[in-house]
Amino acid sequence: MKGWRQLEKVTMTIRCEPLYEIAIRAKRVEFREIKTHWIKHLSPVKTPFQLRLINGMTSKRPEVTVVVREVIKNLRSGQFELMLGKIIEVKHWSILQERAMAARKTGPK
Repeated sequence: MKGWRQLEKVTMTIRCEPLYEIAIRAKRVEFREIKTHWIKHLSPVKTPFQLRLINGMTSKRPEVTVVVREVIKNLRSGQFELMLGKIIEVKHWSILQERAMAARKTGPK
């Protein structure tokens, strides 16, 4: 396998909770609907590749960069299944975001 610095990179936006689950390695597969947009973005890249997942629009938005080992086109579910591997980088993640995520999981007290 090539070094991760030499891999192609694809960027996607993601909601906060799934990003958190990926960052703590609880979620190992990311799903995207099989639509023209994702076919266009995923077809030219070869696995493995880097996937940069970002949440929000600010300059200090949380992001996780992970290696995608395999992309499965699941026609039955109508989704691409991106098999996530090694986490390369986590940026702009604060303890406040972790507390917010924990509060969402446990609910109000």
